[in-house]
Amino acid sequence: METNSAKYGKYIVEHCNNVKRAFEEYGDELCAVLNVNKSDLSYNVNCHDTSKYSAEEFTGYKQYFYPEDGAEKNKKKFDEAWLHHENTNPHHPEYWIMRDDNEIKTLDMPPLYIAEMLLDWQAMSYKFDSSIVDYYNTQGKNKPFSPTTSAEVKRAIDKVFNK
Repeated sequence: METNSAKYGKYIVEHCNNVKRAFEEYGDELCAVLNVNKSDLSYNVNCHDTSKYSAEEFTGYKQYFYPEDGAEKNKKKFDEAWLHHENTNPHHPEYWIMRDDNEIKTLDMPPLYIAEMLLDWQAMSYKFDSSIVDYYNTQGKNKPFSPTTSAEVKRAIDKVFNK
C-alpha cells in the first residue's frame, strides 16, 4: 500500500514534470517576449519547487493535502510550509514583498522569475484542465505585483498564451 508521503512525492514529481512540459511548449516564446536567457530559465525549471522536499515544507503540505487516515488537515502547518515556500522561491510574487516600517512595498520581479511563474501557472492548468488565461483573470491579476511586474505578466500572457 502506498503511503501518503509517497503520494505527495508523486504529486511533486508530476507538477515539476508539468513545469518542464510547459517550458518545452512555451519556453522559446516566453524567453523572447521577456528577454530571458533560455539556459537560465532551463536551470530554474530543472530546480523548480525543490524546496517542497525540505523539512520546512514537506510535512506541512503532506498533512494538508494527503493527511493520514483519520487525521484532520493541519492548516497551521500548511500555512507555515506555504510561507516558507513563498519566501524561498522567487517565482512567487510574495517573495518580492518588502515590509519596511509598517509599509508594504512590492518590488519588481526580474523577468526570469516572471517566466518561471508563468510556466508554473501553465503547469497547474495542465493538472486542472484549465487555462492560464482564466487563472490570470480570476486570481493571477490579484497577486501582489508591482505595476511594472503586472504589466509584464499581462503582456507575456497576451503574447504567449492568449492565442
